[in-house]
Amino acid sequence: MKKISLPPQYSNIISIENLLAAWKEFAKGKRDRKDVQEFERNLMSQIISLHRELAAKTYHHSAYESFSISDPKPRSIHKAKVRDRVLHRAFYLILCPFFDRTFISDSFSCRLDKGTHKARERFVQFSRRVSKNHTRTVWILKCDIKKFFASIDHAILISILERHIFDRDITDLLGKIISSFNSGVIGTGLPLGNLTSQLFANIYLNELDQFIKHQLKLKYYVRYADDFVILHHDRNHLLQILPAINSFLLEKLKLTLHPDKVFIKTLASGVDFLGWIHFPDHRVLRGATRRRMFRNLAAKKDNEEAVASYLGMLKHGNAHTLRGKVLRCFSMRGFTLIELLIVLAIGGIIVGTVGPAISQFPSGSQLDEVAGDLKQTIQLARERSVAGLANSVHGVFLESNAGIPDRYILFRGATYAIRDPIFDQVTSLRTSIELDTALVGGVSEITFAPRWGTPSATGTITLIHSTGATRILRLNDLGLIVSD
Repeated sequence: MKKISLPPQYSNIISIENLLAAWKEFAKGKRDRKDVQEFERNLMSQIISLHRELAAKTYHHSAYESFSISDPKPRSIHKAKVRDRVLHRAFYLILCPFFDRTFISDSFSCRLDKGTHKARERFVQFSRRVSKNHTRTVWILKCDIKKFFASIDHAILISILERHIFDRDITDLLGKIISSFNSGVIGTGLPLGNLTSQLFANIYLNELDQFIKHQLKLKYYVRYADDFVILHHDRNHLLQILPAINSFLLEKLKLTLHPDKVFIKTLASGVDFLGWIHFPDHRVLRGATRRRMFRNLAAKKDNEEAVASYLGMLKHGNAHTLRGKVLRCFSMRGFTLIELLIVLAIGGIIVGTVGPAISQFPSGSQLDEVAGDLKQTIQLARERSVAGLANSVHGVFLESNAGIPDRYILFRGATYAIRDPIFDQVTSLRTSIELDTALVGGVSEITFAPRWGTPSATGTITLIHSTGATRILRLNDLGLIVSD
């Protein structure tokens, strides 16, 4: 690749003007934090002190403060001191526009006018091209890099930076920032939490992007961070290029693909990419994302912004039913119709969906929904002889998550079954599996009579709504719901 000289020099990056601009960007939305307030109390002296250290080349990066988060999976976050983060932002302001010109257009993570929504739309656009408007099969190779940030090699990253940046003072200072952290092995890893880590990650994986585009000559490639897909009409071709990708990552970047997250499958079978399951003509929200959404809504309770945010997210796929359930969940907390309409407007839901969604709020329709779901679930389990459930069902238990009931467990003895509401399938996996359904709006309790055990002709299931309304379902001697 042709080298591009960097017009801004070291003096531009460490200038007081650039450091103040970096502070202004950094402080947005953070001024209520104690460490930010302490830095701002003597802002000019802090900025001048930082500038002098950088000019004299005596700057040293401070130690990190670490903490863990678990949304959606456990991650260790390392937080730098405010003065270090201001310097990170100063670098970002100048280096990001420069390096962005070297990136391919189909890299979507942490870039201006990119993001997950545009990545998914590009995926859809490519799928139409490869399928010739759904007239032939689309095969998709999906890959994920194992422990990406923790595996980035410092020496390789610095060598890539030196191919583009000729000012040695800049690369030396970048080296100090990069070497300020390691993931347990000296010379390896970038901290989750640094703004510069996002830029460095794109610079690092741009090597892979260029290899795939220019050496493997693959047109239909989309990458978001360490998650990427390649679309092609020929499955064998994808099988042939996979070892080349693996070898390039290992030999050139010291990275490996996650063995459990690499697959080749057809688009028609459903491809999980960036939180949604994609099909040729629609996409649905991933089950884990849906459950996390309702957990967060339960935890945040009266937070209208959270509700509006999720409604806005759901409009990017086929999720009309889920939007209705979010609204019902919201309405049960005592909000007025006007407040709901405001939330709908913020969330970007079109006016045509307001009436149908609100019309589903009465407790009767919610009880009907649960009754129908239970009836269908038990019937499907029996018809498909799932995990010994062919003869009878011993019970259906409603499990609550963070105060919101959101899934059934159907069982006979110690054997459990799961129902996937997206594909309407009942399957058995091992011996203890959740029976997953959509949110059970408003239904707070399910009771059995006369007791837990094999249902009889006189057995009943009583659904109790939070408003006090009830619905009684009767079971026959096979454990099937015969009336409701």
